[in-house]
Amino acid sequence: MIAPPKIAASPPSRKAYPHLTDFARLCEAAGIPSRVTGGDPLRVALGPAQESIRCDNIRYVGLGQDFAKPAREKALRALEILTHAFHEYAAREAVCGRNLFSVPAKPGRPRSAGRPLSAAERMRRMRARPVRNDRSK
Repeated sequence: MIAPPKIAASPPSRKAYPHLTDFARLCEAAGIPSRVTGGDPLRVALGPAQESIRCDNIRYVGLGQDFAKPAREKALRALEILTHAFHEYAAREAVCGRNLFSVPAKPGRPRSAGRPLSAAERMRRMRARPVRNDRSK
């Protein structure tokens, strides 16, 4: 689970978030084109801290143990945090439709079909069932 970011009045220390970049370069490192242009460029600071912080126009993304991973995996994890914790529009648009981050399956019985049956399909199945004649008295 991704924890929501904290909101800070003053920026955290540079030691906690040593890698400062902008959103376009983060997308390049992840191998994903940025789909949003214009406006103030989003600045992202990555670090090994456990928490993520929002302060001014900089998003401080704490990657925890993922900070030691290769650049592409680190950038993808940062995009995931920006998407799901910060709810950043640019990050959501960049990862939209790419099936990069999937929700874990719910426990329980798996569905037999990928989608719900239409009313016509339900009626067709009901009529195809054998008729039980148990009315013996």
